[in-house]
Amino acid sequence: MGYGVSGITGDGPDNPFWGLPLSDRRCMNASCEAFVIGYNKSQARYPNSEFLHYGLWTVYFWAAIILIFSYLHLRHRLADLNKTKRVLERLQALWRSFTYQRLTGSLGEQVDISYGLICLLALATAFLCVMPFYQGFYLREQFRFGSPPLSVRCAILMSALTPPLMMLAGKMNILTLLTGVSYAKLNIWHRFVGYAIFCLSIVHTVPHLIAPIKEGGIAELSLLYQMQRREFSGTFLFGDFVCLVVFSLPYFRNMAYEYFKHGHIVLALGWFGLIFWHIRNELVAPGFFYSAFGVWACSVLARIIYRNRFLYPFTNVTAGYPTTLEHLPGNMTRVAVQVPAKMRWKPGQHCYIAIPGISSIGNHPFTIASIPNQKSSQDNNEVVLLIRECGGFTKMLGAHSKLDFEGKFAEMPMTPTSPGMTLNRTNGRDSTIGLALSSDSPSNDLLSPNRVGRSTLSRNSSRGSFIEERAASNSNSPITAPLSITLTDRDSFAASSFTARGPVPSYRKSSVPPSFLSTEADIEAQQALVTTWVDGPFGEYTRPIHRHYEGFVTIAGGSGLTASLPWLCYLTEKMKKAAQPGDYDCAMRRVTFIWSIRKAEWITWARRELIWALRAAAQSKGMFRAIIYVTSKDADENVAKAIQLDLTIAAGLSEGIERSTLEIRYGRPQMKEVLTEVLDGKRNMVRVCGPNALKAGVSNTVAHMQKLVLEKRVQSISLDGETFGW
Repeated sequence: MGYGVSGITGDGPDNPFWGLPLSDRRCMNASCEAFVIGYNKSQARYPNSEFLHYGLWTVYFWAAIILIFSYLHLRHRLADLNKTKRVLERLQALWRSFTYQRLTGSLGEQVDISYGLICLLALATAFLCVMPFYQGFYLREQFRFGSPPLSVRCAILMSALTPPLMMLAGKMNILTLLTGVSYAKLNIWHRFVGYAIFCLSIVHTVPHLIAPIKEGGIAELSLLYQMQRREFSGTFLFGDFVCLVVFSLPYFRNMAYEYFKHGHIVLALGWFGLIFWHIRNELVAPGFFYSAFGVWACSVLARIIYRNRFLYPFTNVTAGYPTTLEHLPGNMTRVAVQVPAKMRWKPGQHCYIAIPGISSIGNHPFTIASIPNQKSSQDNNEVVLLIRECGGFTKMLGAHSKLDFEGKFAEMPMTPTSPGMTLNRTNGRDSTIGLALSSDSPSNDLLSPNRVGRSTLSRNSSRGSFIEERAASNSNSPITAPLSITLTDRDSFAASSFTARGPVPSYRKSSVPPSFLSTEADIEAQQALVTTWVDGPFGEYTRPIHRHYEGFVTIAGGSGLTASLPWLCYLTEKMKKAAQPGDYDCAMRRVTFIWSIRKAEWITWARRELIWALRAAAQSKGMFRAIIYVTSKDADENVAKAIQLDLTIAAGLSEGIERSTLEIRYGRPQMKEVLTEVLDGKRNMVRVCGPNALKAGVSNTVAHMQKLVLEKRVQSISLDGETFGW
């Protein structure tokens, strides 16, 4: 017959240890009556069965957040299918006037976060802070009666947080499918959950140190380590997690991203192994970790299938896709990858690339700056990436394209066929080719630096440029350009007129026959394509903007234009299609591109896409407006005028076409004035990609401009920001 009040029962007085007092160290299990009574009293006050509720409430909390965003995502999807409008503009404007705002100053430049996200993170933090402490009863009367309740509550919370932590770590995850939010934007939640688990682990550890010391001093704690109890395995686990958190801080992460990434994976796998050692024989906690492991395994499997869906024939696995590199001013490299036609993507999405011939360590994420071919009959698609030298892989890529360019261009002396222009080679840092142009002798398309600076040439380019059209016609006849182009003077900011009159001189290679096609063929014969492995595309669900908005404004700073260029091509093409006979659903009527750069030569980064957008908009009933701000105080206006004329001629624009314009201004943009100037009177979408200071400025401006909605001057102003810098 057993003895005891409730819970465990004892062996009875026949046991020689039955009468030991609780102060005796041997009184530590059911063989001692004092232990049985004390243990049952402690369990009556706070039974172990209560701990599971903390994990369940944690699951309910995160499930509620996921359900909210899933509902919003599903509502948008259903609204898109039914083509209905169900928005409350005034309430949305009030909400957006607060949630769109961002931190400013030095803190805002370091932390890329909005007020709305701060509120959501604060709510999650408050929940996690209340859960372990609100019930009290932190330590048991005796450490031998069981682990401190505070420690166990924290352990259950950490266990429940582990599945979402692993879910948020994957590029292919169920949360993106449910909410439509890209894993890149969900990464802040991955970091938040990781920091939350780290803080809970500290709270979990402290009672495990205090309780034995309180009961038996340092000797008691030392005995636990000698017996290799949970405190022993927990020390290794805690040390591993400290390394995970410390080396994930932005300072170390940005210092050497490749080492961080591989080290993070190794430490995470070590943490998983240590956690199973630490919680062995537990009845509740392993279930959460098995779930986490299953989530991680599904994410890896899904990514393997997604990544290799186009690897037929098998040569694509080993060789990759043919790629061309083009060196551009400002240490920019244009990477064009020829991928299968069935690979499709949407504006704003990105992919991971690896170029074995340049760097064999890891994949690198870049925003796709192109859109797929509209015609399904094409043999392939061209993924275009604009990659600027920063360090590591990008520096090696830039050096590779620059060496190829300098070596091949040195064999190609070029001379003008008409006076008034000279072409000079320079060894400057920002440009390999310098244009010395007089203000009355603007450049034509053949002089574009991004044309003569090609490292390798694509045989399957889906978009012909102005120079290729000239080459195809094999004509050296002059081009008459009766154009009038508006250019803002950098000092007075007053609009001035720059008119090109008469023939524009043509250029040819001086040492070869006059046919430019032979020059292109000579270059191509001397080049070899590099190959690229492509993983993607990845990104969030994007609503059909051309159906839901009348106005679209995309704002970019420097290399952030990669997030803007595909939208320019996509939306202007939609407006062009809507102008053709037929019933095509397109509400878009105004597209504006605002771009801030330091030097005018950098405009060549977007040459092809700007020509595409200018041409398409000229054939539509909508309006496209490109406003480029050159911020350098010593900007060369002659170069800006030459590039502006080059783009306008290449786009085939003529005088009087106001629906497709390109304007170059000097100085930094005043966002409130510019946005007020370009916003449509109905529904507007504003997208921004650039440094955190730019994102904060645009976000705060859009938040303050919600009063235009309240005043019924604008129907709605939405905002979206792209990840910059990864």
